Amino acid sequence: LWHILLLFTGARPVKDFPGFLKDFDLDQGWLWVSDKEIHGRNEDGRILPLCSFLRNELKCYRTYLQRNASSLEAVTGNAIAHINEIMASTKPLLAVYLDGQWQSLSPAIVAKFTEGIQLEQANWLRHTTRAYLTGKAEESLILALFGHERNQQEMGNAYSSLALNTYRTLANHLNEMKEFFQIDGMYDDQKR
Repeated sequence: LWHILLLFTGARPVKDFPGFLKDFDLDQGWLWVSDKEIHGRNEDGRILPLCSFLRNELKCYRTYLQRNASSLEAVTGNAIAHINEIMASTKPLLAVYLDGQWQSLSPAIVAKFTEGIQLEQANWLRHTTRAYLTGKAEESLILALFGHERNQQEMGNAYSSLALNTYRTLANHLNEMKEFFQIDGMYDDQKR
C-alpha cells in the first residue's frame, strides 16, 4: 500500500507517510499530506486528490486491518491495540512489526523489504507519476500535486489560486494510470 499511495498521489516518500487515518477524506476524495519535513516545513502541507481506485484500496485496507486484528494479535501480542490506535488516528496508517515492535514506515524500512530489486532512488514512484501525467494534465495541476508551487501557494492554503474542482480532475488521470500500468488492488485479489 505504501508504494501504491506514493504512485497515485505523487507524494514524497518520508517517514510516517501517508500520515494518519484522519488525514484522509475518502468520501470527498482528498488526502492532507505534509511531506516536506526535510526542508523544515513540518507544519505546511497540501491536499492531494484521491482517485477512486486509491479510495477503494484504502477502504479495503481498513477492512483488512479490522478483520485480521485477532490473527495478527496471535503473532504480535499487541495488534488489536495498535490497530485501534490506527483507527483512532493516534498511530500512522502504515506500520510493520519488526524486532518485536510496530514501526511506522519510512524509506529506510521499505528499502529493507525491496533490497535486491535495484530501487536505489526512493523517489522513483514520483518520477513515474510525473512522466505519466506530462502531456495529459495541465502543468499547474501537476505542480500542485507534486508540491512544487511557492510556499503558502500550495493546495489547501489560503493563498492558493487553484480551484478544487479543477484540481480534482487529476483523479481521472490517476485512475487511467491504474489501467495503463495494469495494477491490481486488494479487491481484485479477493475476487480471484
